[in-house]
Amino acid sequence: MRLVASITLALLPALQACASVESSYSKLNTRIAYCSSSQQPIGLIDDTWLVSLSDDEVKVALLTLKDRAMQKCLETQEKEYLYQLYLDYTHTGNKEPLEAFLALKESHLVAEYGHIITTEFLQQIDRLSNTKPFTQPFDVMEALKALPR
Repeated sequence: MRLVASITLALLPALQACASVESSYSKLNTRIAYCSSSQQPIGLIDDTWLVSLSDDEVKVALLTLKDRAMQKCLETQEKEYLYQLYLDYTHTGNKEPLEAFLALKESHLVAEYGHIITTEFLQQIDRLSNTKPFTQPFDVMEALKALPR
């Protein structure tokens, strides 16, 4: 009986960590669905800098802005999930889920479009990400159509 109790007590933190990871993952997925479905309607976009960009630059800018808006929308749940993955790693030693999540969060836009994404570009993205309609997730195709061309 003592052996069973000892094993149970030894495994309890790992089991709790696993349950917390699953719970935070479920909350994150729920929030992703919410953020994806509650896209901000786009009116006419008349920002001077954005309008002045080439087609490729506009696409990268809009994708970056949407990514920023999604990050803002998911921030709390992503932090909690990342924290739970870290706790799970400290209890189990398995770092694969943590590494997989971090790899998923890595932006590939910079690698592909480094020639477009400059310091000035990112400063403009920061500015725009705090103005409507870019403060909340939005439809990139709708935003492209809202730009005067």
